[in-house]
This record gives sequence, structure tokens and C-alpha cells, in this order.
Amino acid sequence: MAEEYDHLLHQILDFHGHGHAEWENLVQGYFDAKALVYHETRWLMMHRIAIYIVLYVQFLQLVMYFDSHPRMAMLTSTLKKSLDNMFHFFFLFLLIFAMLGFTASWMLGGDVTAFATVGIALGSQTKMLFGEWIYADNADDLTGVMVAMYWIYALTFMLLLLYTLLNFFLAIVVDAFVQVKTHIAVQTFEQNVCLDIFDLLRSGVQYRSRSWPARSTLLKAIDDAIENTPPPDPEDAEDRIWTVQKLHGVLPDAMKDPARLASFLHSYSLKCPHTFVCCELALSAEGACQGARASQHDCIELAFVQAGAVLKPLMREAFPGATGPEWSYERIQCGDQVMHRVSANFMREKTKGADLSPSEQVLR
Repeated sequence: MAEEYDHLLHQILDFHGHGHAEWENLVQGYFDAKALVYHETRWLMMHRIAIYIVLYVQFLQLVMYFDSHPRMAMLTSTLKKSLDNMFHFFFLFLLIFAMLGFTASWMLGGDVTAFATVGIALGSQTKMLFGEWIYADNADDLTGVMVAMYWIYALTFMLLLLYTLLNFFLAIVVDAFVQVKTHIAVQTFEQNVCLDIFDLLRSGVQYRSRSWPARSTLLKAIDDAIENTPPPDPEDAEDRIWTVQKLHGVLPDAMKDPARLASFLHSYSLKCPHTFVCCELALSAEGACQGARASQHDCIELAFVQAGAVLKPLMREAFPGATGPEWSYERIQCGDQVMHRVSANFMREKTKGADLSPSEQVLR
């Protein structure tokens, strides 16, 4: 652009003629240079707009990419949760906003310039929402009943839009955020995004160094096995447990080696311990469900074994030295209602600095 301006300037500075033709050439050269400057300016503005659109699209892509991690997806998840309530909120808000703007223009437009037309009134109300002003400039000039009309409008706008509906909007967002946060809190596989990025890089090295098949290959093999397997029987515990033998049968040939499969399962058990159960549980389930359908007593015993297998690692991690569980059953009758309560009791020895006595129950 500097070259074009320099060319325009020298059209005048380099003029040395005195005749009519020279002056016409000067004027023509000046307007040609000016048209070139305008053309370059429009070209630059078009590119600025195009780059702005590209940057905004990339911004939206960045926001959408946050969905790849539960913690980073809080923004998009909150918006999705609150979308229905937001739609009805903005519908109500815009109706009241437009009605108040039309009312202010109809009654006060002739005396207050901020409400001279409906469009100006809506613009003034937008400024009021952002706290620019609440008292119009020439409202002091109002007299008689117009003063009352103005303050009825102003107080209605403040109480209904500023203090009530805007707080409704904040409540909708906060309520959706709390729901998303609660959902994330119960996810056993979720962890810090920095740890996940580190684990992503480390997993790539593990897959290559230990010759594991690609994750897509493993997922496809398991998905195919699930699709080709009939739905599990809710009363058959064996159908609901994926043992090492089952995994060995559906995984690719590269994972048939027992040592490689063991290292793979051990690696994922460290990442997601809640997705794995101990071998005692699997063996008990397989033993209890051999042959015909298990009896009711066997099913109840199996349920205790399954619950104990889940509770044991959690309790031992939270309370080192805890033993159990010891199960207790209690039948409680309140009038015509009968309640059955089953408790899992864990114990641990009293140690120096510990907060539990030898007979104290740490969980019920």
C-alpha cells in the first residue's frame, strides 16, 4: 500500500508542465492512482473479512474439540444441557424486551430522545442492560404525569429484566454446570487432562515397544465379538463376565501370546481399575454357573462374592490393613412394610496414629 500512496503523491510533486494538456494528464494520473488505492483497500478489506471468518470457524472447531475430554467438554456439555431452558428463556426475554421498547417509544418518544423511535428505544434498552445508564439524559425535562410514566417504565425494566430475568439466565447456566460436574464426578475413568495427554504419548510408545495391535484393531475385534454374541441372560452370571479366556478367544492373533495379553491387561488395569474384577470373582462366577441354572442360594452367594470383589480393593486402598467383608443381614418391619438390610463390615487393627479401634467398623 505504501507504493500506491507514493505513486499518488508523486503525480503532483513531479508535475512541471504549464499547458492545458499537462494539467489534464495530471488530473487523469491522479484519479488513476486514487482508483488503484481504492482497489487495493477493498482487496485488503475482503481478505481481512475472509481471514476473520476462517479464524472464527477455527475458534468454533477448537470449542468442539473440547468434547474429546470430559473435563474440557464442560463448556459444550453445559450449553447442551441448558439448550432447552435457554431457548424458552430467550423467547420470553425477547418478547418482554420488545414490548417494553415499544411501550417506551409510544409514551415517551416525543419527550425523551433516547426513545424517539422503536429502533432507538431498543438500542437504548440494550445499553441499559450493559449498565451504561438507567436514567435518560433529558428525563429531567419531563413534567406532570410523564414523570410517573417514565419511572413506571424504568422500574419495570430494572426489576423484570435486569434483576429477575438476567439472574434466571445465570441460574440456568449454573444448574446445567452442576449437572455436568456431577456426571463427571461419578466417572471412574476420568482424570486430569494433562495426565491423559501424557498417557496418550506413553501408550503410543507402549504399543510399539510391546508389539500390541492398534487400538482400532482391538476395539473392532471386541465390537464384532459383542455383536455376534447373543444378549446376556440377566440371571446367568457367566454371560455377564468377560474372563481372560473370552478375551483370548476374540482378540487378534498378535495378542494370543499369554505374556503379551497379561502385560496388556495389567497396563489397562492400572488405568481403569474399576473395569476389572479379581480372579476369585471370575472363578466363583464360573463355578457357580456350571451346568444347569444356579439355585437361588447360589445366586445370592454369587452376588455377595461379586460385591466383595468390588469393595475389597477400594477399602484396602482407602484403609490399608482393612480385612473383610463380613456380611450381616437384618430384617426390619415398620407397620405393614418390611425392609431387608444387608451390610458389609470391614475391620482393621488399631495402629499408632490410626483413627479406628480393633473392633470399629469402617464401612457399613
